[in-house]
Amino acid sequence: MSKNNVSLVELFCYLLYNKIGDYMKLNNKGFAISTIMYVILMMAILLIVSTLFILGNRKIIIDKQKNEILDNIYNNDNSKVYIDASGANAPELMDALTPVVYDDETSKWKVVSKTDSNWYSYNEQKWANAVIVKEGVSKDVGTLLTVPSTQEEITSSDILAMFVWIPRYEYKIDTTDGQFGKGSTNKSLPGEIEVNFISKNITYEGTNENGYRIHPAFNFDGEELTGIWVGKFETSHIEKGKTNNDLECSDENCTSSDGIRILPNVISLRYNNVANFFFATRSMSKEGNIFKIDKSKTDTHIIKDSEWGAVAYLSQSKYGKYGNDDYLGVDKEVYASLSDYTGGSSGTPQSTEDAYHYDVESSGTGASTTGNITGVYDMNGNYEYAMGFYLDDNTANYYGSSVGFDKQFFEETNNLKYFDEYKIASTTSNSTEHIGRALDETLNWYDDFMDFVGSYIPWSTRGMNGIFGFCNELGGASSSFSSRIVFVPTTGV
Repeated sequence: MSKNNVSLVELFCYLLYNKIGDYMKLNNKGFAISTIMYVILMMAILLIVSTLFILGNRKIIIDKQKNEILDNIYNNDNSKVYIDASGANAPELMDALTPVVYDDETSKWKVVSKTDSNWYSYNEQKWANAVIVKEGVSKDVGTLLTVPSTQEEITSSDILAMFVWIPRYEYKIDTTDGQFGKGSTNKSLPGEIEVNFISKNITYEGTNENGYRIHPAFNFDGEELTGIWVGKFETSHIEKGKTNNDLECSDENCTSSDGIRILPNVISLRYNNVANFFFATRSMSKEGNIFKIDKSKTDTHIIKDSEWGAVAYLSQSKYGKYGNDDYLGVDKEVYASLSDYTGGSSGTPQSTEDAYHYDVESSGTGASTTGNITGVYDMNGNYEYAMGFYLDDNTANYYGSSVGFDKQFFEETNNLKYFDEYKIASTTSNSTEHIGRALDETLNWYDDFMDFVGSYIPWSTRGMNGIFGFCNELGGASSSFSSRIVFVPTTGV
């Protein structure tokens, strides 16, 4: 028996038939004692062997149990889906969406299984990404997908649109004793927004006994949501956005919607008023759409102020860029993106020009809400129309119709879920209508500018000088204003 390769069974047999047998022979005058020692030693050896066997197989048993648990976790369409350790709800993958990760070796996005543990990890600021691919492009696991590196390549991209999952959560913002978030008394360097991920079965009004409140973005027209999908970049288009209102969308069957893209390194869609952006986005789920979106499962719309706030707050939590240890001090703020190109980064929170693409580590990825490539981009430095509107008789009659909406739009109950309404023209009112929208609660964080809506300038825009910035606008077409798309997984609200 080689001493360098002895199994537990061989060791047991060797001791049993050799060493213990020899001991009994040498002590034949005291055979009773030897027999007792024999039994005791044999039992001890059996105990040791059993213990080693159990410990050696403990990891296998635990891994098996973990896999069995994961196999019993299902999303809405009853398919297996990975759930990470953060407590975040698993992403709801509607039919059109395919899970992806960024492959560093090839600098491309790669299709992964929805059960893959590498898909996301919110504890590590790694948010779940999913894409809509062009018809004919494989969705098989391991497929590498291209995105454009220039505007000229937009039509050759394998991917049509990219989204990031924002899971349902409750949050708390510490404002006691002059605090600007947990651990900071300086609004120029605000602290942490405390976040707990929660299931959609957890509901309550106002704040709970621990000072948390459920973010309002996770209730859509009365339906509690597990999360929302937010456009990874500002909206772009394969051909529109060159002249005023060239989308020509006035209802939810607009043909221009098929040209919409959500991609990096391309010019964001501008030169259109709020109504054009709204109806083009709603038309993405029209009958026969190229995105294969089923409107009974997915609601498409322009981002609302509350949904913008949901992304901003998560970014300022331990799960976002604020919690990313690669960034310190002022670099915790999302870097500025100041060009017309999506995903650009200046490499600092405040700058005058973009110098990096979205996939350049730190300098480029610092412009995302996670500080890495998995986050949401273009949220600092560009004007985006959001569906927030100051509503009174004057604004509904004039500023609605002047940008493509009539007064009836604001009176129809079914449309109320698509915009956040304001009736108080102040950011310091601490009004409940401002909760969760990155307004009163985060006023002037990172010194971001805020100019609130009112009767004569009623539409909200976001991101112009920071993720917590807010400005009022008329809602018309301009070379400065773009928009962002949100997908809500629904049961047909």
